[in-house]
Amino acid sequence: MTLLAGWVGTAITAKDAEQILQSHIAEAPIYTQEGVGIESSAFFALAAGQNKIHFEHDVVLVNAGNAALGMTADRLIERYLKKGENFLQSDPVEQALIIIDQAQQTLIMATDPIGLSQLYYAVTATGLVFGSSADDIIAHPEVAADISAQSVYDYVYYHHCPSPHTIYEQVKKLEGGQILIYQEGKVEIRNYWIPDFQETMSASVSEMGK
Repeated sequence: MTLLAGWVGTAITAKDAEQILQSHIAEAPIYTQEGVGIESSAFFALAAGQNKIHFEHDVVLVNAGNAALGMTADRLIERYLKKGENFLQSDPVEQALIIIDQAQQTLIMATDPIGLSQLYYAVTATGLVFGSSADDIIAHPEVAADISAQSVYDYVYYHHCPSPHTIYEQVKKLEGGQILIYQEGKVEIRNYWIPDFQETMSASVSEMGK
């Protein structure tokens, strides 16, 4: 798994952003550092595997999953430019992804339908921080590392922290099949994919096994 961390719209940009990300990469486990590059602009800062970052027009697409995308990055960006935030409605992708639209000043985060790859985030006073782990989020100076008492209880009781909560009070986690849209300081989260369960089968068990 390659490190993924970044933010949009916060007060930390340009060289300051790059220094923070470089420091975070240096402190990360060695196996997550390979091939990681840093990209930044006035709107965003990003550290991710260089082979997972794709640019087209003013749009940045990041493959946030652990495998290759089932569709080319160019085609995904083209679909986003045509359909906007609804680009996953009719055809979900197999991997989590992040889209940064600099022209629209918009961030979109989407998990894969069953949540194989996790995406974390925290809303700050002026922007949103994202990453592939909760520790990636608290590396940003505007995100507090305060422990959530409720999450400690949940971990003891359930042996994990149920989404959207994490061990950190300010850091949240997306569930499988969810999309987050951040624009103009507002966050919208919704399910773009919901499993369809049928009580009756269209064929018998023996027929389905053939």
